[in-house]
Amino acid sequence: MKNIRSLNGKTPKIHPSAFIHETAVIVGDVVIDEHVSVWPYAVIRGDGQPIHIKAYANVQDHCMIHVSDVHPAIVEEYVTIGHRAIIHACHVKHNVIVGMGSTILDGAIIGEHSIVGANALVSPNKVFPPQSMIMGMPAVRTRELNANDITTIHENALHYAKMKEYYRD
Repeated sequence: MKNIRSLNGKTPKIHPSAFIHETAVIVGDVVIDEHVSVWPYAVIRGDGQPIHIKAYANVQDHCMIHVSDVHPAIVEEYVTIGHRAIIHACHVKHNVIVGMGSTILDGAIIGEHSIVGANALVSPNKVFPPQSMIMGMPAVRTRELNANDITTIHENALHYAKMKEYYRD
């Protein structure tokens, strides 16, 4: 696929079980693990530091994942990145939902089992602890997530892992 391109001697490494929509663009130093799904018009551009998207994560329509010269972009397992979100040179830990239209900036860390609300703006180098509900511009922690919230996050990621199989067929 010509939308998956090498850059500066780095070629994206994509697990065979991953689903990459034909309109998504993946360039450079990118690793995509098993059962990841990348949806229409997403752009994943590893042209500085590397990008690693781990198992069962999903990158929805019109998302951008990019890096800086200093910070990589790491998206851990069971992460849902909502439509039109921007993940820029940051670390999103295990079992997180990044809401539609959100932006997470350079050096930020989103703790595991968290939700970044729609249209939130996470400032550079901001660190949120696990089980955080993160909302606003600039984003702040509004409450601690409970067990039901955490289960919902995980189920959402599994839903996209199943849905990619319909598109693959």
